Amino acid sequence: MAVELIGKFAHTDARTIAALQTCHAQDTSPAVRKKAGWYLPGGTIYERTTPRSLR
Repeated sequence: MAVELIGKFAHTDARTIAALQTCHAQDTSPAVRKKAGWYLPGGTIYERTTPRSLR
């Protein structure tokens, strides 16, 4: 649940990306590592939630 919460701020806060990268590389739970990867740049949720540019 924590990954989902901080993942919402991945586009606006650089500290979030650092935390997700650490979690993705070092967490003992495979489920947490997998979910952290979704919220990192290049991940499915990160790409899906990218803010649209204004015209």
